[in-house]
Amino acid sequence: MLLLGLFYVLPIAYSLRFSLYDVGLVDDVWVGLDNYRGLFAGKEFWGSVRVTLKFVAAYLFVSMFLSYGLALVLSRLSKRLCGLMLTAYHVPAIFTTLATVTVWRWFYRYPDGGLNAILARVRLPQVAWLGSPVTVTWAIAFAMVGMLVGGPALLYTAAIGQIDSEIIEAARMDGANEWQLIRHIITPLTHRVRLYLLLTTMVAALLVWEHPFFLTGGGPLGASKTIMLNIYHKGFVEGDIGVASAMTVVMALCIVGLAVVMVRRLREYLG
Repeated sequence: MLLLGLFYVLPIAYSLRFSLYDVGLVDDVWVGLDNYRGLFAGKEFWGSVRVTLKFVAAYLFVSMFLSYGLALVLSRLSKRLCGLMLTAYHVPAIFTTLATVTVWRWFYRYPDGGLNAILARVRLPQVAWLGSPVTVTWAIAFAMVGMLVGGPALLYTAAIGQIDSEIIEAARMDGANEWQLIRHIITPLTHRVRLYLLLTTMVAALLVWEHPFFLTGGGPLGASKTIMLNIYHKGFVEGDIGVASAMTVVMALCIVGLAVVMVRRLREYLG
């Protein structure tokens, strides 16, 4: 209980307190809800919200569709080959974020990075993937796919493997094709895993900051500055602890609200 209070309750309490003050080096001045008013009235916060929602969309696409499609393919393979493939897809998650980001930074580098070298070979124009507000968010999201796809694919594959084979065989005897099996049998019976991944994926996407921080620092022009990166800049670069704490409180409330809704939905499905 002491550790719980030290590492969870105490930081939350201090964040709530700091969000109501103009925090200085010597004295803290009470400002009430001014930090929140300034936060919601400013364009920078809403810009970081839009960037974060793009990452949420990318995360959901990977965990809900790409990983599910991969699991459907792997479930058709032999157990040994399926295990080997799942291990291979987990390899990127073993390495630290900084190590993988270093590779991707070289790959996206303009004008002589790996991707631009490929474009030059096929006589296509080179692109500043991390230097354009149009491409930077999706370039970072694509760099994160390798670290995201393995875990959900493993859970989906395990869930598909638990489906009673007699159900599949009975559906096939009734004339169901592969698409009908996926749509009417496999997808409904893996819905528990999907709900769990929906919650964990959205929370993880809301907390994204490592890849944008190491690849672009939030640039160019704030086009890759997520909410978490915005909190970091406000608190540790600009020294505006009050506004950073207000953003932290808003983010925490959003995550708690999302968790409550998803847990209730999961209980309704199970109950």
